[in-house]
Amino acid sequence: MSENPLTGSGHKITGLVTNVLDGNTFEMKVNDLNRSHAPVERIKIADRNNPSPSTLTGILAKLDLEKKITGRKIECDVLHRDKDDHLVASISPKFLSSPLHIKIDK
Repeated sequence: MSENPLTGSGHKITGLVTNVLDGNTFEMKVNDLNRSHAPVERIKIADRNNPSPSTLTGILAKLDLEKKITGRKIECDVLHRDKDDHLVASISPKFLSSPLHIKIDK
């Protein structure tokens, strides 16, 4: 797959996850700046829909993602840029496995 310079698609990027914004969006300090990336990119995980961050399940989804990827170096397969200029990318399941399960008793 060849890169499209307008959308940022068709390649892999690696970097350190510096911040998690919600259950499917994070910021990454990009190692490869040769492809016109910003030093820090906002990345939305493809095909991962999470509840609103203002709900309990949305808060738990954010905490779960923070636990799994914050401070880790990861590799992303860039698919495209969305309307908010975030990179939409797929991430290896090894970074997203073993979900956080919290039981809430009533």
